[in-house]
Amino acid sequence: MNHFKAAILAVTSVFVLHMSGFAQESYSAPGVTVQFGETIKLPSKHSKFGFTGDLENGFTQVTYRAKKEVGLFKLTPSLGLESSSLSPVSKSKYYLLEDVITLGKKSYLLSTDYDKKLNSEKLYFQEINTKLGQIDEAPQLMLSTENTKVEGIAMMTGFYKFATYGKFSVQSFEDNPNFLVYYSKKQDRKRGEPVQRRYSYALYNQDLQMIWEKDVNIGKPDQNFSIIGQRLFGNDIYIFARNKSDGGSGKQKNKPYDEFIVFHIADGSDEAVEYKQDINDSRLSEFIISLDNVGDIMIAGYYTTDKSVGYKGYFTALFDPETKEMTDLKRYDFSPELVRAFESARDKRKMDRKEEKRGEERGMTNLETRQIIKRSNGGRYLVGEQYYMYVTTTTDSKGNVRYTYHYMYQDIIVSALDASGEEEWTVKVPKNQHLVNTTYGASVSAFEYNDNLYLFYMDHIKNKGLDENSAPVQYRSFKDGALVMTRIRPDGKFETNFLFDTRGEDKIIVPLTITQMAPGKLISSGAKARLFGYKNNTPALITLD
Repeated sequence: MNHFKAAILAVTSVFVLHMSGFAQESYSAPGVTVQFGETIKLPSKHSKFGFTGDLENGFTQVTYRAKKEVGLFKLTPSLGLESSSLSPVSKSKYYLLEDVITLGKKSYLLSTDYDKKLNSEKLYFQEINTKLGQIDEAPQLMLSTENTKVEGIAMMTGFYKFATYGKFSVQSFEDNPNFLVYYSKKQDRKRGEPVQRRYSYALYNQDLQMIWEKDVNIGKPDQNFSIIGQRLFGNDIYIFARNKSDGGSGKQKNKPYDEFIVFHIADGSDEAVEYKQDINDSRLSEFIISLDNVGDIMIAGYYTTDKSVGYKGYFTALFDPETKEMTDLKRYDFSPELVRAFESARDKRKMDRKEEKRGEERGMTNLETRQIIKRSNGGRYLVGEQYYMYVTTTTDSKGNVRYTYHYMYQDIIVSALDASGEEEWTVKVPKNQHLVNTTYGASVSAFEYNDNLYLFYMDHIKNKGLDENSAPVQYRSFKDGALVMTRIRPDGKFETNFLFDTRGEDKIIVPLTITQMAPGKLISSGAKARLFGYKNNTPALITLD
């Protein structure tokens, strides 16, 4: 018996009932209400992890203390604390709690472990009883590699401590009861040898029974290769990937576009057939695909021209699974007014001078795709964000070098498309986040409800009431910030509301932790910002209207 199962079966979880009343605190603005629930005192060294549940039976918040235990806090629909339990986890130094997912009507904890002796990575599912807020059974082993390590992302888990997360990915589909588990095998190679990636895919039914497992070679000898999504048609898989341009250096030197590649794995075959899309003359970049899993597969991104500085506009296309090709490619230019909106007078003058002297066409720089969101009217919203990072160094008198990482998350660009893929409008929402040595609190989360688009992000309190002829003040930390919600209406008009400032606040909501539980109903939790672990936590229900 492995360490994980032994730990679960050897110790009975502590279960405590709570029946105390509590006073609810709420914040309202046009289009949104944030209602805080009962404040929960977390066990020592626990960190917030995720939510599951529904509006009828209430919610369960999951917390985690590495290598020791998982906490489950059962909440009523109004976010009162109903009960709590602690369940021990494996004491293996390789054990990691990875995610909380919902498949159909069931929720699971995802965890991984590593058997060093057998060189075997393991993936476990463990069902959560969402009605009771408990873990009912021992974890179920879903996958076990044979003499193979799995690629992941190294993340800091403590001071000078790191762990590799994200080894296994799980993708479910609205129009198919089956789900995929996939991972990239770590390759041993000598220094200077090209990167060759091999991926493994496993298809499961809703009862967690494996239908098949396939080992395929879809990697490229390029560090910039990445998978951007999958779609399942019957038991056939279509894998969408890109080789991202590195801006004129390395193997893609002087290529002003990303390579877009589709792989098809037919049911009954272990071969991934490659279909490279012929876009070399189109100068397309930042590919993203729709993941709503219903109807057509939309592809979107941004494009450049010979004269443009930055992206000239955005594009949309459809993918035809019969021909394995992109079809119905459409381009939409960013207007000069959009590019210059919320820029300082000085920056506008610089743009004008460069256009006059050099013949440049000013576009949107440092723009990255974030989401394609399906609209209630059958169309879609394309959400992008201006992002870049840079590093500065300082050297002390003893010659010690200190590196400082600057993360710049700036304006949000939203485009609306109707059901036929035609553009309705594009708007720029001003944002200017500058974070140092952390991305905690950065970027934006987006949700659709009743054909409105809701954006949540942190902003400087001085940007309240900002007009289009002014540039936003930089947001640098919670000490001078506020949680902001911008609602964009179906006609493209938007309003920005500062929900509450975070100066000295004990209930800070980080935008990227907001999760949709039902249409128009979001959940997150507020806590005082700390690097590792939390003392108290206050769940929050966000209602859109």
